[in-house]
Amino acid sequence: MAVNGGGELWLPRHLQPMASSLCCKARRWPYVFSIPSTWQKVDPPPYFPDNAIAYIPARKSNRAVIGTDRGSVTLWDADRRQEYATLGENVHIRNVAFSPDESFVAAILTSEREARIGVWNMATGALVHELHPLEQNTGYVEHLLWTPDDKYLISATKPDSFFTSMGLSVWNVMTGRHRGELTGPPTNITGIGWLNGYNQIVAGCQDGKVRIWDFAAARKEIAAFERSLEIAVDKTQEP
Repeated sequence: MAVNGGGELWLPRHLQPMASSLCCKARRWPYVFSIPSTWQKVDPPPYFPDNAIAYIPARKSNRAVIGTDRGSVTLWDADRRQEYATLGENVHIRNVAFSPDESFVAAILTSEREARIGVWNMATGALVHELHPLEQNTGYVEHLLWTPDDKYLISATKPDSFFTSMGLSVWNVMTGRHRGELTGPPTNITGIGWLNGYNQIVAGCQDGKVRIWDFAAARKEIAAFERSLEIAVDKTQEP
């Protein structure tokens, strides 16, 4: 997405206005960017917030995650034309992903000191969980991917930005607990998605290779692990 200092909104010509996952406007930015000839200038739609410099719309509803010119990230209700929840202050948006039924939204928000993954309730704006790989703070997180049943969230992670290899962390969204990591490549991951009916995860990598994981098998192992935890809890509660 390209923006300039005149408050203009630009999109690649092959995209329709507001069809991309991230739309940006620089109403108050003092910087001027060179706009490629393959991009088109579009008029911001009437529901575009005046104070937004980033706008990530949900596909099924008139709600969105916005980055504001005051440095906050909020949830926006386009029908009411108002912000209804604050996700972070003095942070930047790295990634946003709405759950398939749009009951939740996950976001990676970055500051000068850290990157954090949060999951929020879309209806109320309440924070559901803050997620940590291996139950520890992480130095680098990138990309978000929901399972189709909204139960698990996947992200590319590594302990610190200077590490070369990355893994794919898996969380149970309902409990907020880290449930495992798929061993990743010895390079950065540039994007992740689904293949083969949500049975495989595919990733583009910085070394130019495409890698595929068998998530169906990994999910069976995660489910077995979670069942063993439930059995252990039940036994501790026996008289």
